[in-house]
Amino acid sequence: MKNQLLEFKWSESKARDSEGYTICTLFVDGEKYARTCGGGYDMKGKVLGDFIGRKFREELKNIDQEFYGLCFQNPDWEPSAKCLEAEEKDELTRLTGLTRYQDFYSATSKVPTETHTVAILDGACGFGSMEKILKGLGYRIRYIKEGLYETQRIAAQS
Repeated sequence: MKNQLLEFKWSESKARDSEGYTICTLFVDGEKYARTCGGGYDMKGKVLGDFIGRKFREELKNIDQEFYGLCFQNPDWEPSAKCLEAEEKDELTRLTGLTRYQDFYSATSKVPTETHTVAILDGACGFGSMEKILKGLGYRIRYIKEGLYETQRIAAQS
């Protein structure tokens, strides 16, 4: 992979339901790549996580260690009988989806396996955590100036 220029730009939403909210947009080599809106979480980390998940989808399947903010899903996951039973008993549980959400994440793996092949990155947990995942893939992100970074392939270490 050639070096890529990552640029984080900040703006403010003018949409009806989110007017005034902060927007963080990631541009990769000048093209819009990811965007998030809101606040109260690491927005730069979120869009960097989206970039890593899309750009390194196949490489993530070969990662051999655990990273905070990274787990792997079984694409054939189905809700457990216990989850379905809880949803059947309580309409509020079914409507909020919390039981299904908890069931889904309890069935994920911290590392890829034969069945857990889809990487899920929670970039909102932090930009630094996403940097560590990039490093685990053999890349680094280099700060250039405010809002501007560059990804680089790390030379093989002997």
